[in-house]
Amino acid sequence: MTRAEVRALIERLERDYRDQFVDAGAVGFDGWGNNAKVGVEARFGEHGGPAWSPSVRHAARTGWRGFFGPFAETRSAADVERELRSTIEAYLQRLRAGYRPRLFGRGERG
Repeated sequence: MTRAEVRALIERLERDYRDQFVDAGAVGFDGWGNNAKVGVEARFGEHGGPAWSPSVRHAARTGWRGFFGPFAETRSAADVERELRSTIEAYLQRLRAGYRPRLFGRGERG
């Protein structure tokens, strides 16, 4: 994925999901990306509260044990977006069903 593709994906995810997460109790929702991964982060506390932050790898280094060398694409932009959206939708469904994340513990109440 090029930097422009990563940025465009992040913008689409933020646009499509920010309001839904805020409505579900989050105080913030942001996307991020780099040469290897794209992800999102939903924050549920004003100062150091719980957060949920899934990511999907789209490239890996080709050198010794994956530590060195150039990045090689391992997944297409469409695959990355599809997996992130599926993960986000599943988590939103849990939040709508009453799940509330907690800073410590599993947060499986509700």
